[in-house]
Amino acid sequence: MLNRQTGLIFFWNERLKFQFDLLLEKRISILTDEEMKRLEKSIRSLFHGDLWRGNVLFSQSGAVLIDPAVYYGAAESDIAMTRLFGGFPDAFYDAAHPKKSEAEKRTFVYQLYTCFKSFKSFWPFL
Repeated sequence: MLNRQTGLIFFWNERLKFQFDLLLEKRISILTDEEMKRLEKSIRSLFHGDLWRGNVLFSQSGAVLIDPAVYYGAAESDIAMTRLFGGFPDAFYDAAHPKKSEAEKRTFVYQLYTCFKSFKSFWPFL
């Protein structure tokens, strides 16, 4: 039987909600509850909180970070943020997080916050 939903209802139910549900399923398959608990016990630090290429300036004396949204948490959140908008050179990632294979599977979880925040910023009606 043909589903006769209106265009907007169809788009929400069959496109956006479907993609969101896939993200949640992926989180479940990538980060088990045990891994989440282990992450909560991992080393925490102060970090930038909004680290991307646009918030790094270069001078003769080196790099300068601007526009911080500092908070105390998992530093790999900053690493995940850098990968969203153009990234940094490989040397940055090698120095910042030598165990990157372990962190890479959690990257998208940290990126979800930035994506949702960006959606809200650019589409304030959400």
